[in-house]
Amino acid sequence: TLLNNKKLQAAFFVLLSIIAFIPTHRYGMVHDFLGWIIKYQNGGWKDVPGGFGYNGLHSFFHLINYSVFKLFGTNQLAWSIVFAILHGVNAFLLFRFVNLWLSEWKIKGFYVIALLAALGFLFGPYQIESVTWKACLHYLLSVFLFLNASLLVWRYMLVENKTGTLVLHHVLFV
Repeated sequence: TLLNNKKLQAAFFVLLSIIAFIPTHRYGMVHDFLGWIIKYQNGGWKDVPGGFGYNGLHSFFHLINYSVFKLFGTNQLAWSIVFAILHGVNAFLLFRFVNLWLSEWKIKGFYVIALLAALGFLFGPYQIESVTWKACLHYLLSVFLFLNASLLVWRYMLVENKTGTLVLHHVLFV
């Protein structure tokens, strides 16, 4: 049915996110983000593993952030669309996780509760900052990895007890 179609559910959240956040596309390229842009302009792929000289554990962040920079440069609209898509995917993943969890516990109205939780996440003030400010990609990536890891451990525990699923969970969680 339409309500159980994962692709349509994902498209719903992504489209809603894009519609909600496109008006903010001229904002969010602030000081710390511009600092990374300058480093990216003066560096290259060889600088990704070392975090462009930053002594933090941000290699994965820089791999994604630098890739987006190489694809779109400083095009504010493109960056906003990327952030909105990732945020919409995160809302969908949260919806799936809450939906699975509540349905397993046979909670009445689990679908509506999961939908409201995901919409609250999608439009919550803390998340809005993460989508609008372009220096916050690592927050969106952390949520993405955490929710995928959570779904994988759920799958491992309740659906298929395969070692590969558990290993992938640990890779995403780390």
